[in-house]
Amino acid sequence: MHIYTNLLTMKKIFLVCLLFIFLFSCEKDKFENTCGVDNPLQELTWLKDQIEHIEQLNPEDTRYYYFKMAKYQDSTVFLPGNCNPGYDMVFIVLDCSGERIGIIGSGEDMISWDQLTGQQVIWKPENSACIFQ
Repeated sequence: MHIYTNLLTMKKIFLVCLLFIFLFSCEKDKFENTCGVDNPLQELTWLKDQIEHIEQLNPEDTRYYYFKMAKYQDSTVFLPGNCNPGYDMVFIVLDCSGERIGIIGSGEDMISWDQLTGQQVIWKPENSACIFQ
């Protein structure tokens, strides 16, 4: 009888742990109310247009493009990028309306990488050649 009680207790603990893992492993919408929209990839016209343009390029070229999203001075910003090793890339920083607010660098009027928080890749093609950490 004692073994049966222990087995039942173990099953209950296991089920509680499983429920805990399930509840906290679900990824919340990574775009939650970004720029006043739920899905910037579909709802920000300028961003959607740029991605559609990239997708029309030669697939060999398309595989190097991506978009990141981050926070800069409590605002959401976007960073279009290209990881082609043959290109020298100047990273521009765009606001929610697609307007350039700066470039990445260490100059006086530039935005440093350290000022950008919560960087995440929000779009890359299926055949992406880029490696993100």
